[in-house]
Amino acid sequence: MITSRKNAKIQEIRNLLAKKSLRDENGLCVLEGTRLLAEGMQAAWQPRFGFYCASQLERINEMVQQLIEMGADMEEVPLDLLSYVADTTNPQGLIVVFEQHSLPLPAHPDFVLVLDAIRDPGNLGTTLRTAAAAGVNLVILTEDCADPFSPKVLRSGMGAQFHLPILSQSIPDIQAYCLTHKLQIYVADSNGGESCWQQNYQSPLAMVIGNEANGPSAAFQSPQTQNTLIPMPGGFESLNAAVAAGVLLFEVVRQRQT
Repeated sequence: MITSRKNAKIQEIRNLLAKKSLRDENGLCVLEGTRLLAEGMQAAWQPRFGFYCASQLERINEMVQQLIEMGADMEEVPLDLLSYVADTTNPQGLIVVFEQHSLPLPAHPDFVLVLDAIRDPGNLGTTLRTAAAAGVNLVILTEDCADPFSPKVLRSGMGAQFHLPILSQSIPDIQAYCLTHKLQIYVADSNGGESCWQQNYQSPLAMVIGNEANGPSAAFQSPQTQNTLIPMPGGFESLNAAVAAGVLLFEVVRQRQT
């Protein structure tokens, strides 16, 4: 049993939780909670090592054994040490380091979501979850978005990261990708554009969602871009980014199923 806060693995997990650069450099992420861990294991992501709390072992024993069978080095820690390591307020008895796994990019994408400067982890995770539910082929993040593999984004995404190809690119590279794959770019803009109820989303497209504070980047605007507007009869200026993404993505789904 590990009991010291100075243990090297304890410190490694704390650093991975805190530092995006370290997660990127090592291709790792940290998963907490049985539901998120089950999603990662089902998606065949590779666990490296982790900790479990014996006081909760009866409930999590089967998962601990599965993790060991998958090659994870699992060690017992007391509850106070697990709470010290964990990013959550009430840890569920398990915390595990996994290797990040990049899913293959679609050869012929026709439903792409572009997220522009979505910095709030809850918004980003919720939007990724919505994109997975809507059947989006690919999510592309601008370089100033939150980290999709940060602990808060992983939790709010509810495992969407295990099922969605996710790229981080500059706006010029995103535009070049859309041009190469003949994707019509629609930019959600509360300041003007054609109603999303009137536009035709049957053809291959990339839907751009900007953050709530500043809206979409002006760099996305071009003669080939079309602005799209969600009608808001209640008179509010804008919607939460995750809510706007949900409305627009499922309007695409609705049109393509009729």
